Amino acid sequence: MIRSLRAFFLSRELREKLMLIVLLGVAVAMWATAYASRAGRFMRQVNTTTATLKTQDSWLNRRVEIEAATKAATAQMDPAKTLDATALSVLVNQLANDSGVRPNASSPTTTSIGQFSMHKQQLVFNNLEWRAFTSFYLKLQERAPYVTITSLSLKGMGGNSALIGGSLEVASFEMRH
Repeated sequence: MIRSLRAFFLSRELREKLMLIVLLGVAVAMWATAYASRAGRFMRQVNTTTATLKTQDSWLNRRVEIEAATKAATAQMDPAKTLDATALSVLVNQLANDSGVRPNASSPTTTSIGQFSMHKQQLVFNNLEWRAFTSFYLKLQERAPYVTITSLSLKGMGGNSALIGGSLEVASFEMRH
């Protein structure tokens, strides 16, 4: 097969030989580019997986320490003060009304692991005065560690520097016996 390709190539005129060489060069360049792209993607995945495994290994190596800290923390908590999803929603609405905040609140979501349940609720607000927001924020902070703020995003509202908007995610946990 190589001999027949060689004979075919040598039987061509010079311009055809040059065109075939250029086309072959373009094909090799395209293949090399695709190979480099796949190799780069593979190496990024290797690095990501390696970092993830190192992080997991670190957590697993600290397992005894983490379990001891968890037991100490749960011993200090009063299960009667922990909130279920409904109690979280009621509390957040009450604190918001007391502060003059009128957020759009999502339904709470729940994640359960063993004897614990984590309840989260997303709040979105627009055209809110700074004083009302800080009042609401401080009232939420008074409920710590039973209610926490897990994410907060604020933005100015257009040309009115006295008003803000944003989103806030609050969370509570529930201890079951």
